[in-house]
Amino acid sequence: MITRVPGQLPSISGAAGHGDLVVTSGVICPDLLRPGLTPATTPDVRQQIDGALAALRDVLRAAGSDLRYALRVEAFLARPADFPLWDSAFTAAWPADPPARTTLVTGFALPVVLVELQAIAVRAPAAAP
Repeated sequence: MITRVPGQLPSISGAAGHGDLVVTSGVICPDLLRPGLTPATTPDVRQQIDGALAALRDVLRAAGSDLRYALRVEAFLARPADFPLWDSAFTAAWPADPPARTTLVTGFALPVVLVELQAIAVRAPAAAP
């Protein structure tokens, strides 16, 4: 049976799982979804990285997993210059036994987005069906 958890938008599942496997949709810093966001109130890249990591953690937990059970993490950055900040945050989030990782530089449909993350994980042992 496929299980799903809500995503950041009503039209997108946050994650889908089958058995022990959990696959997330891309997540961004939730602050970017606030109504009335202006250039002055747009989170900087560090805030977006932290917010996206927290959102990824939350969706994995809702699906019965956690960051520590991530098998692969994919990061999408708007600017190559932000890679060192992402690399530092990745190392802080996974100081030992990090998941496989890919980082790409790309454009986004929402121009205020600087970082998007997605993951493939397994469910926490107690949560597996």
